Amino acid sequence: MVNGPVEVEEITGDLQVTSSEGSIQVAWVTGDVEARTTSGPIEMRHVDGEVTAKTLDGAIELAQVRGPIVARTEHGSVLASFSGSPAGSVETERGSIDVVIPADSAADLDAHATRGSVVVDAAMGLRGEETESLAVGKINGGGALLLLQTSRGRIHLSRR
Repeated sequence: MVNGPVEVEEITGDLQVTSSEGSIQVAWVTGDVEARTTSGPIEMRHVDGEVTAKTLDGAIELAQVRGPIVARTEHGSVLASFSGSPAGSVETERGSIDVVIPADSAADLDAHATRGSVVVDAAMGLRGEETESLAVGKINGGGALLLLQTSRGRIHLSRR
């Protein structure tokens, strides 16, 4: 475990990064990545593998991820941009969630905002139930589960 910021680039193979207090930046990884910090943001770019990103206090940004994700923060927003089929879960207690998926992607969506709103772009073609605070249904006929949850914030799902 490191106390402070961590930066890792160009790795082939699985990676685990833990920081007690500090930001984590990971880029260009082929393999599964697990990143955890108690305080600080997590940023991952160009990861081809499963991604786990957890922080108690900080934003999470996952860009160009090809693989399922688990992203969790207590206080902070989450941005997840998939380059492959979307799958996994994104959760925040206090913050917004923005998810961008490829135009031809299929998924089973389960999005809930306890005190906030859920917006799914019309171009997504969601078939299911939509209200101001939830969207549950199939995108392009359905696929892997994509779970999005916030207690206080907005959820927005769009296509690239």
